[in-house]
Amino acid sequence: MDTGLRRAQALVELGRIADAEAELRRLLAGEPADAEALMMLAHLQLMDRRFAEALAAADSAVAAGPFAERAYRLRALALSGLGRHEPAVEAAARAVSLDPYSSIVLRCYAIVLHTAGQSGLAQEMAGRAVQLNPLDPDAHFRVGDIASDRGDRETARLAYEETLRLKPNHVAARHDLAILDFRRRRVLRALGGLLDAAAAAPDETVAAKNIVGVLAWCVGVLGSMELLCALFSTQLVEAGGVPSRLFAGVVNVLVAVVVGAFLVRMPRRLRRALPLLARRHRWLAGATGLIFLGALLTVSYSVSGAVGLLEVGAAAACAGMVWFRITLIALRRKF
Repeated sequence: MDTGLRRAQALVELGRIADAEAELRRLLAGEPADAEALMMLAHLQLMDRRFAEALAAADSAVAAGPFAERAYRLRALALSGLGRHEPAVEAAARAVSLDPYSSIVLRCYAIVLHTAGQSGLAQEMAGRAVQLNPLDPDAHFRVGDIASDRGDRETARLAYEETLRLKPNHVAARHDLAILDFRRRRVLRALGGLLDAAAAAPDETVAAKNIVGVLAWCVGVLGSMELLCALFSTQLVEAGGVPSRLFAGVVNVLVAVVVGAFLVRMPRRLRRALPLLARRHRWLAGATGLIFLGALLTVSYSVSGAVGLLEVGAAAACAGMVWFRITLIALRRKF
């Protein structure tokens, strides 16, 4: 690697991507057919999701080095990013033909096949990548990613856990394992994993978005329970005040125990961040407040027997759930 390429690589490692790209363009201005510089440029443009520019650089790299498997890999990924799946698969297959025993090449082939909707063959290629290099954490992650999309959660979980064993700071595996936990309704474990992913990659918003999404799901469950309690208690009033008050009291005590246990077991970092989250997402905080107001009024009814409190509580819980549904729309637009 010549001095200019080493300088560009050093700039990339320092996170100065724009400067690295400028250095590569300076090199290419003097030597347009430098395949290594072209491949590094294409790689940087792929990182920035500039797929059309990456494809142009990769095509030039293929022309300059027609037997460089990396040039075909970069071309395949650029084509896949542009939605041109058939030529992307062909380019990735060409890379495999040039180096069939590279786990990196097979991982790339698996990514392109998966994006093209050929998940069965993609799973096979990812499995072959693991066989070729069982110590490659990204190969295990690719197995998990494809298995998760195919609905094979157990395979996905094992693959993500192996990824994290090999590379504990693998952000994507940490995040996707947390999503699997949430799908199995292991909410606290999911929140812990998402917090770890967000802390490891503070510039990424996906983990932060999903933390808010999990909390929103919790608010929705709480609101549904409280609304059903209030409405059913209202119906029981006709059967006599005591059954209605007893039902409302028992249900709200159970809800309070569940909420209390959830807050106690919630990761301390998240508990500390709740006020900040409430300020940033006031819609969600407002919905939560209305739901808790409905719960408070329903409890007050169970103590005093004043039916008016129950009716107002039911109205508050209902308003909270309506507000919550509006909040979900606002969150989707925001993220």
